[in-house]
Amino acid sequence: MADISSSIGENDLFLIFSGANNIKKENTALVSQLAKLNYKTIVVTSNQPYINLIRAYEENNIDTSNIYFVDLISRYALGKEPENKNPKKCRFISTPSNLTDTGIAITEMINLNNSSGETVVVFDSITTMLIYVSSDQISKFIHFLTNKFRLLQVKGIFLVVEGGLDPALEVRFTTFVDKIIR
Repeated sequence: MADISSSIGENDLFLIFSGANNIKKENTALVSQLAKLNYKTIVVTSNQPYINLIRAYEENNIDTSNIYFVDLISRYALGKEPENKNPKKCRFISTPSNLTDTGIAITEMINLNNSSGETVVVFDSITTMLIYVSSDQISKFIHFLTNKFRLLQVKGIFLVVEGGLDPALEVRFTTFVDKIIR
């Protein structure tokens, strides 16, 4: 699993490649590291529903009090808002292809949580997003997000499945970030 604890202070934006079998473990390990470093963490998830992530974090003894979510999959999968929603902890997007609402929800969560210190947005995962949007759309969206994060002084971590990006898209993403971890 990637260890970002020593380099997160000197780098703002990370692209982390993980094996397909380890992406869920990578998410949990990253969030655990961020919680121990007292970062407010906003997890943008298109890979797993928010309620499953909360459960996984709690099973791994991760303090979830400073973890927030933008869930792109639950409302789409259920066809409605989940009943166990908490608007202060999670924003639900209608479909993973709705990049406008996703960008707005990320901005809202940053504005709610960035007032008193370090905030990190963990995007899990770019590879899953490619199921719903084209490579060009996701490239433009990630470029938009990385610039937003820099302007708002928010750190960003983008998870990608190793081998899950075409070479041209991978090259574009590597130009958007400060550090690449394989």
